[in-house]
Amino acid sequence: MPRGIERLTCLRTLDKVVVSGDKKACKFECLRNLNHLGGQLWMKCRGGVDVGEINKAEFKNKTKLLGLWALLSSEVSNEEALEDFQPPPNLEELTLSGYRGASRLSLNWMMSLTKLKKLELGSWSCFERLSLAKLPCLESLSIWKMESVKSVGDEFVGMESDNISSFSSSSLLIAFRKLQSLQIAGMEDWEEWDCGASGRGEEQIKIMPCLRSLRIYSCPKLKTLPDYLLQSTTLEELDIHYSFSDILERRYRVEEAENWVKDCGIPKIRIYENPMFSDDLESSSP
Repeated sequence: MPRGIERLTCLRTLDKVVVSGDKKACKFECLRNLNHLGGQLWMKCRGGVDVGEINKAEFKNKTKLLGLWALLSSEVSNEEALEDFQPPPNLEELTLSGYRGASRLSLNWMMSLTKLKKLELGSWSCFERLSLAKLPCLESLSIWKMESVKSVGDEFVGMESDNISSFSSSSLLIAFRKLQSLQIAGMEDWEEWDCGASGRGEEQIKIMPCLRSLRIYSCPKLKTLPDYLLQSTTLEELDIHYSFSDILERRYRVEEAENWVKDCGIPKIRIYENPMFSDDLESSSP
């Protein structure tokens, strides 16, 4: 995309922009004064662009922008770019993919996205642990191809032991209070998913109390799901695709799996292409 777009300061709609490292191409600073942009923006970084300069676009001033899809360059490390990123404050949808950087990352700015309803994070090759803050309006969360993630624990729901101990016994902690859909895919090395916080007082801690749909695709090493999901009374759909898991084996004997599918209370459940079972299991209530 050539330079010159920066002169369109009254532009209201821009569906797609490509930021490149080419000297004659559009840079992040070309977006600086386009503060009337609204709706959705799909942004791709390519050609050796320095993603660390993403804040030169001054997204924080684009208060009418509701959706941002940022495909970051995979050619250079962009750890500092994400640590210091200042997204539009009124975002309702955000996708970030192509991260390369440190294995631990604190996205503290996410706490400012109080209107965010949909979040997608994917293709982060050097990220080992998930640390997501509690977002009050988040309804849909998708995570895919976090190649280095091996375990997911309390930090995923923002309930590390240090944080929990700071609350009084009368406090009620709710993580992902409005989350309805959770999808996780392509996590080749992911083995453990547990949340010790959920066992520290059922009355004090609620995790995903509104979850309706859970989909897990291509997570071959995953061993089990946490109890707060298996015991959920709100789940309407459970879909496990090509993911070896001892979810049923841990809680029930394998030969009783078909009965579990019928009696678990989840209206729609599918477990297929799973080497644990000789036949795919599928159940759907009328």
